Amino acid sequence: MFKRSGTVELISDDSCQELGRAVGDTYQLVTPGALVAEAPNINEYVLWHHRLGHPSRKTLLELPKHVIGLEKARLTPPGNVYEGCIYGKSHCLPFDAASNRTEEILGRVHTDLCGPILTPSVGGARYILTFIDDATRYTKAYFLKPK
Repeated sequence: MFKRSGTVELISDDSCQELGRAVGDTYQLVTPGALVAEAPNINEYVLWHHRLGHPSRKTLLELPKHVIGLEKARLTPPGNVYEGCIYGKSHCLPFDAASNRTEEILGRVHTDLCGPILTPSVGGARYILTFIDDATRYTKAYFLKPK
């Protein structure tokens, strides 16, 4: 729990432990072992897979050849694939081609407003307004200072 006083506490059913305090705009741990978990039976492959952002099996098994300090790591892949990787690396099929485009010029016009852009353009514009004709795909963009 982040409190207004600047403290961070870990609250469970039967206890409350202070983990850190706000110092300026960052939080500093007050308990050195606050976030250290005991995990004696964890597979080193799984540990490094999570630490390195879920790289592929091939990439992780090649690491000891290129990274000093991993030569002795026991990188034995588990039999199952991490479920989060399956979902995270899956791809969506592209949308089908539009089948209901109008043939009449200006029969349907798509528009979008982008912004505010934090760094204004040379002319001071912070917004971009676009119009796209559905039939011809002719596009016109306007750069706007105010919305």
